[in-house]
Amino acid sequence: MPEALKCDLPHRSIEIISRFDIVSATQIILSELYRDMAVSTQPKNRSTLPKTHRNKRICERYADGESYSVLACVYGISEQRVAQIVKQHSK
Repeated sequence: MPEALKCDLPHRSIEIISRFDIVSATQIILSELYRDMAVSTQPKNRSTLPKTHRNKRICERYADGESYSVLACVYGISEQRVAQIVKQHSK
C-alpha cells in the first residue's frame, strides 16, 4: 500500500448491538413518529363504523337460503368474509 494511503488510526469494525426486539423497536419508532398527534375516539369515516347491523342482516339472509357468493356480491365483501360472519354469529 502506498505511504500516502496509510492511516495510523486503529481499525474499527462495525458492531451491531440490538437492545430491542423488532416489536419493541417498532413501538418506539411509532410512538416517536405519532407523539404529537391526537388520538381520535371516533372512526375517521363511515366505512369504519361497526358492521353489526350488516352482519346481522347477512346472517338472516343466509338462514333464508341465500348463498355465500350472492351475499358477498350484494355486500361487496369476499365469500370467505361472509362465511366468517355467519360462523361467528352462529355461536
